[in-house]
Formats: sequence, structure tokens, C-alpha cells
Amino acid sequence: MSNETSEPVDPSWDDWLVIETLGYADGFEPTVVAKGSGKRPFTSVERRVDTVKTFAAIKKVVARVMETGDTELEPTYGHGAYERVAVLGVPITGPSGVFGVQIWAGNTDAMPPPAQSVGTFEFDVERQVTKHGPGHDEQILGLADGRDTRTLQEIWKHFDRFDDEEAYREFLDALAGDQFSSGENFAAEIFLTAADKVQRRINMSVRARITPEGRRIVGLLHDTTEGVRKPPGMSDRQIARAAAQLAAEDANAGLAQMDLNTGIVFEWLKTPPAPFDQWEKHNPEFNKHSAETLSRARFKILSGVSKVSNLAVTLRFPDGDDWLLGEMTITAIGEAHSSDTKTPRNALVQIGECATPPMMW
Repeated sequence: MSNETSEPVDPSWDDWLVIETLGYADGFEPTVVAKGSGKRPFTSVERRVDTVKTFAAIKKVVARVMETGDTELEPTYGHGAYERVAVLGVPITGPSGVFGVQIWAGNTDAMPPPAQSVGTFEFDVERQVTKHGPGHDEQILGLADGRDTRTLQEIWKHFDRFDDEEAYREFLDALAGDQFSSGENFAAEIFLTAADKVQRRINMSVRARITPEGRRIVGLLHDTTEGVRKPPGMSDRQIARAAAQLAAEDANAGLAQMDLNTGIVFEWLKTPPAPFDQWEKHNPEFNKHSAETLSRARFKILSGVSKVSNLAVTLRFPDGDDWLLGEMTITAIGEAHSSDTKTPRNALVQIGECATPPMMW
């Protein structure tokens, strides 16, 4: 019989758990959205841990991190190999509080692996702008201009592939239309090329948040680029951008994608001419008459009454007091189907200088 004794097993984790706390204020239990770079969309924390005592320590750590906004450590008070195990919690800071916690469990003398790169955002449905948490713009989008609030057009132009885009727009439409309550969740994978030309794979996890201040989408953006074997092939989004540039090469007008239900402009496929190029970074304000005319035009296309609408509009941007006169064309993408109730929900929008001034009432 051998007198050799086996080395004690080190129970320290190889990866971090990424836990979202996006619905914490609404009474939703925190859930796991990733283990290391592997996605685990909105799964139970208890299912992802190895002992009851570790789970209990994680619950304490998450609660304290949410309260303090600081890194927290809690021993598990285990036995045997788990005697020196503690749970470490690191906050994932959002633009309005803690949006998640990264959790690692291991021996107190062990070195945790590098934490995951996780960005945060909060989209204001009414204002149609996104505010990012600390480090997001540089880590995820490769932008280092010091700004933390951006329009969707500034962000979505970096997307190369977003296979669940239609489902995400439906999620946004449902929130804008008050079709579900606070806490509803959604997860998707996005491939993008950042401003620093780095290709990244991002796992997005979001929840709806309804407050007295308005409707929001709050989310985590987890950079899981490591382990991607090769970039995705050419997507419809990239093809559309290239086609738009070629088709509108000689036209003095910008070209964008609009959601007809909400009126949100998601992306400029071709940058508008000055001074309308400000729309890439700032959403405009329409005067009362133009806002009503635009709303009616969207409704007509949504209801199948028309497919194209030409409008003369008056608008201005936050950085200027002068009203601008523009000519806008909205064209439905797709056809209405008589066999069901579906109508085109997406449209292309062109805008350029207006030859005929619009009415100002």
C-alpha cells in the first residue's frame, strides 16, 4: 500500500461569474448572465455555485455591493478544502448606480483571474439618448473623447452584426407602448468594429426600468471577444451601408433607418449634409407643426395608407438656436401583407436642404 497522500483539491474558481442586478430595485433576484466569457442569460445564481455556503456568501456580498458600491469580501465558513474559501464581489458600475456584480470564490491566498470587461448603459426612451457607465466608451466602442452620453446613431454605426435586432426593436416598441412592466429582460449577441478598429463580440443583457422620470432600458455589455475564432461574415447591415453610400453618392441628402412605431432613428447609413450632419450626435427638436406632420406621416405608412411620404420640416439642434428648414422623405421598407395584420415597421429616411420653406404653425 502506498504511503503517498494526495494533494488537497483547490476549490478556487477559474472564472468570474457576471451577475446582473438590473432589476434589483424592482424586487427581481440577481441572475447570472455569464461565467467567464461564456454566456448564461438570466440563469439562477444557485445553479452556478458548488456549495450551499458559497451561495449564501454570494447573496450577502451582492447585497453589500449594491448598498456600498464597493468591493466586498465574505468568508464561506466551509469545511475541509473549503475552509479558507471566501467570496469576492466587485461592482459593475452603471451611469445611475450599481448595475451588476462580478463574483469570484477561492482560497484567501489564491490569485483571482483577471476580471471580465463589462460595460454598462442606460437608454432614455423619451429622449432617445444613451448614457454609458465608467470606461464603457473606451473599452467597448474604442472612443476616448470624454463623452458619456450619445445618440443611437453614434453607437449603432459600429455594429457589424446584430442577428436579434428585430426582436430588440420589438422589445423597445413594447416598452415605449407600456406593454409590459419594469424588469422585463432581453439578451443578444452583437459583433462590432470599434472606433479603434478592434473587432469585438459583445453579449448584451438588458432589463426594462420604468420610473417616475420615464422609461429606460438598462443593460450590461460584456466583451467576450477572446475565444472568437474568426470575425463573422459580411452581414446585411454592412451590405446596406455600402449600398447606401453608392446609391446616394451624388444625392445631397443623408440616409437613415427609422423605426416607424417609435420614430427612433437607429443609424445613419449615409451622413446628412451640413447642417443636418449634427443629427449623428444630437437628436433634433422639431417645431410643433413639423412634429405633428411627421407623426401623421409615420402613422399613414404604418397603417398601410401610403408607402412614401415627402415632408418639409423645421427643426433645430441643441447646440444652436436657429431653426433649420429641411426636406424629408420617409420610405417604408417591405410591403404590407393582406393575409395578416402586419405592416412595414421600418423605414428609410432621407433629409437635405428644403427648396420650399415649410409652414410655421
